[in-house]
Formats: sequence, C-alpha cells, structure tokens
Amino acid sequence: LVYTIIHDDNYYLGIIDSLRKKYKTTQIKIQVHVYSQGQPETFQHYKNAGCILHLNENVEDTFLGLVQADALVTSRSSFSYIAAFLNENDIHYTPFWHTPLKHWNVLKRVLIITRNFHHKNKWGLEEVFGNLGWSFDYYDDYPGAKRIEDYDLIYSPCHPIDTSRYPK
Repeated sequence: LVYTIIHDDNYYLGIIDSLRKKYKTTQIKIQVHVYSQGQPETFQHYKNAGCILHLNENVEDTFLGLVQADALVTSRSSFSYIAAFLNENDIHYTPFWHTPLKHWNVLKRVLIITRNFHHKNKWGLEEVFGNLGWSFDYYDDYPGAKRIEDYDLIYSPCHPIDTSRYPK
C-alpha cells in the first residue's frame, strides 16, 4: 500500500509509477491511496492511474492512514513529515526544509533534456531512475514548461547547460 498527499501532479504521478515498478517484482498487491483536499475532478489524473482517493476526510483518519501506510510518500508538508516519524515502514521523503531521517528514501526529480539516444540506453536510464524511486520528465515533451530549477538532477548528454545560472 502506498499513501500520498498531493502538491504537484507530475511529480507524484512519476513517483507512483516508479514505486509501482519497484514493488512489481514482489508478491504484494499494490494499492495507492491519495489523501488530500479539493474537488474530485481536480484529482482525475490519479483516479485514471488507479489510485484510491481520500478527499476532504477528517484529520484523524488521514493522519492514521499515513502513519499506518506500508510505504509513505511525503509531501512538502509538516503534516506528512510528522506522520513519517511515527510510521515504521518504508518512507519516501519529498525534500523541503525539514531534515529527513537517515533511513528514509530521499526522492529525487530528474529532468532529461533530450530523447535523442539509443532506445536501449533510454530504457536503461528509465529503469535506473525507476529503481531508485526517482521521478523523471523529458524536457522535449513540453519545452519551456519545465523549469530546470524545479529538478534535483539534470541529464543532458547533448546540450551544454550553464549551471552557474542555477545555484541549486
């Protein structure tokens, strides 16, 4: 079971996909539960991805669901961060100003600048990122809509990038 709270659709959908790939080799039936607030139509992408939505539920039930999750993906919130402290299972930490515990999996977000490489290399790169639990996007999908500063790692084998413009 994987539980999460939503802030950025592409980020969390990528993580959900990576975790499904990671746990696919186990005998565990994976269910993804999404805890958040808002209108159901806002979360249609998650429903389409087979997630179970828990929207606008009371705080106690939400917190209990996070603490009891077999695998917890935190958001950039103190609420999910505190739940992670109490959860003794598999924690996937979304970085923000609170420091993760040493045994937590720190999630990374990768931007791949080009698709112009051999299909086997592309497959291998996607497998590595997926097995690490890192979400990734291709810049070529929506050029200009991707902000380099929103990513933890940039893979750009063909295009030089002036990294001095991005202090992170």
